[in-house]
Amino acid sequence: MFKVVIVDDEPLVLRGLAERFPWKDWGCVVCGTALNGLEGKELIDREQPDIVLTDVKMPGLSGLELAEHVKRNHPDALTIVLSGFNEFDYARQALRQQVFDYLLKPVDKEELKKTLRKGFQHLNRRRETSRNTEEMEKKLSQVNPLAEAGILMDLMLNNKHEADSLHNRLKEFGISFQKGQVVVFEMLAVWEQHQNYKTLHQFALSNILYEIYEKYRCRAVIQWIAGKCTAAILFDSSIPSVIAQKRVIEATGEGIAQATSFFKQRVFAGMGHFVNRLDELNTSYLTALSSLEHHLFWSLEFAETGLASTERVVVRVDERMYDAVNEGYEDRALQEFDAVCAQLRINRDVDHVYSICLEIVMNLSSIAKFWELDLAIPNLSELKQHAFFDNLALGLRELILNLCLTIANKRQFITLPLMDKILAYIQDHYANPDLSLQDVANEFHLSVSHLSRMFKKEAGTNFNDYRSMVRIEQAKELLCKKYWLTSQETAYLVGFTDGKYFSQVFKKYCGMTPSEYKESQYTYE
Repeated sequence: MFKVVIVDDEPLVLRGLAERFPWKDWGCVVCGTALNGLEGKELIDREQPDIVLTDVKMPGLSGLELAEHVKRNHPDALTIVLSGFNEFDYARQALRQQVFDYLLKPVDKEELKKTLRKGFQHLNRRRETSRNTEEMEKKLSQVNPLAEAGILMDLMLNNKHEADSLHNRLKEFGISFQKGQVVVFEMLAVWEQHQNYKTLHQFALSNILYEIYEKYRCRAVIQWIAGKCTAAILFDSSIPSVIAQKRVIEATGEGIAQATSFFKQRVFAGMGHFVNRLDELNTSYLTALSSLEHHLFWSLEFAETGLASTERVVVRVDERMYDAVNEGYEDRALQEFDAVCAQLRINRDVDHVYSICLEIVMNLSSIAKFWELDLAIPNLSELKQHAFFDNLALGLRELILNLCLTIANKRQFITLPLMDKILAYIQDHYANPDLSLQDVANEFHLSVSHLSRMFKKEAGTNFNDYRSMVRIEQAKELLCKKYWLTSQETAYLVGFTDGKYFSQVFKKYCGMTPSEYKESQYTYE
């Protein structure tokens, strides 16, 4: 069971959150509640929860300040912040505090359940990684001290425990390397296409890199850590740092080129800081991971620095984009969105990307709510699942397009005369075998008798005849395009439940049976 703490300064809301949801069924237990941030802070320190659910606005200590406390003192816990639509500034600050997600009040049960499920998965992955690290450290402690790779791996993974002891081991066994740099490689596209040959591909990449680094006179120790190829490049004190760094850059560039050519897929790399003490390899490893994440997100080539522009562009979403969406003008809305994406690419600031994207989805959600549309609007945790900016931008682009098209259709429907709307409704629902005059009357809040008179006057026929004509026209189209369908199958697809009756109606309107009509549409040689 995961432990949950709930903090909200509104007693009724707090009680509702604690009692309204089936926490036990979701795999967690509410271990405590608090009515303000200060009480919440004490409760969190005492209970050590896995998840903190907190309101953003509270007296004494705000939800964002509480999230900062959790991040600093309980880094293994996840914080989910609750607030309203009109508090985007708080959402932006929540991003800076690295909260796990930001939910809107009133809290929707399914939305909370979905967010918690993702949170559980995140916590389970973190625990699994922690267990693997502990097991790895235990194995390393039992390995012969001469196992250089094991010592270096421990230095990279854990900079706090026994760093001096490990450094001394290197000296004791005559390992004279004094400085170096960590490079981390990722082959996401290769794994997606060749999951069954992962071990073989790991072996192939390791061999390519060993040969390249040796060619550039770099001592490389390569390990696979958390699915990534991690190379510790080592030098002794006789090699000037400037020359050593130049060798690593050139060798890494050539290694990526050869690996990309071999696997026929892009290989990404992140380079850590060059360090002058091997017990600082952990710093180099962490900065290499950060650099790799940056290169992956922006799909940068290794030759590109990957750094944000020194001349920062102030990125703002023009209100014209939201106006265009609300009007259903997809071309104009997408043009404005593409302009925002272009500015974000110049800055290359990942946190700013999520801040802008969160602003966009919150405004789109507000527009969808106004039009009473049931569209899937992504939340913060779903936005962060995108490893690449291009995929994130594409997902939002499709969302904007779908929203524009749906609103445009709604606007067009609103402007139609009543009878045109009624006929359009029948065109959309003809396949329903139970479609009746009563159903249509209910849909448009009319009496059956009034609707019947409208049909006779404005459509020139009665409801049953018009419905039959629509169904027969659709049946003719199916018989032409899908010649393999039988008359019975065609009847079901256009709303008839009886194949024989369908044939009779078809012959009444077309002067021939469905089979005869289908025969007349094809010429056999």
